[in-house]
Amino acid sequence: MHRRDDPSTYMEVYEGVADDKAFDALLARESAGLGLERRVERFVCA
Repeated sequence: MHRRDDPSTYMEVYEGVADDKAFDALLARESAGLGLERRVERFVCA
């Protein structure tokens, strides 16, 4: 999925992640290594 008003912004969905902190650290490390700025928003099912 991508933002309606900005097609260059994509929504990432990761299911089945057992260790949130380790996964967040991995994504931060990989993004930094690519020189990308990462914005994190978290959603839960209502």
